[in-house]
Amino acid sequence: MFAAALYLSGFGEDRTRRPAGPAAAPGPAAPPAASGLPVGVGCHRGACDGQDPHAMGCGGSYGATVASTVVGTALVEVRYSSACDAAWARISRAAPGDTVEVTTAGTVRSAAADADGDAYTPMVVVPAGTDAGACARLRSGTEGCTAAP
Repeated sequence: MFAAALYLSGFGEDRTRRPAGPAAAPGPAAPPAASGLPVGVGCHRGACDGQDPHAMGCGGSYGATVASTVVGTALVEVRYSSACDAAWARISRAAPGDTVEVTTAGTVRSAAADADGDAYTPMVVVPAGTDAGACARLRSGTEGCTAAP
């Protein structure tokens, strides 16, 4: 009963003075600072290095094929996103275990095709997609690359 009396009397409450006037209604959180990136894009330049292009929003409508070649039956592409200033390699129509890599200025990222015959590499930072090259190595031993950057 004593505790209830303390509670009802307001003893122990924070009695800091607050400005008079109506309390602001809670609203949505303030948006983050403008990043200058398109909606859905999560990185730019160096922040994209080694990241998944699709998870970072760099693929889809922001990605374009800037070089391609066929190795065996596999299509090998260099994909570039100007929104992210980064490139990656993609392989399709490949066999499980065939690999693809993207190379630029000493940086190499690779990936292996799985059961669906597709794979794409993590991104590398480049000022233009034509500064990156892509190579495929098929399990059969066949190798091939897009034009060298």
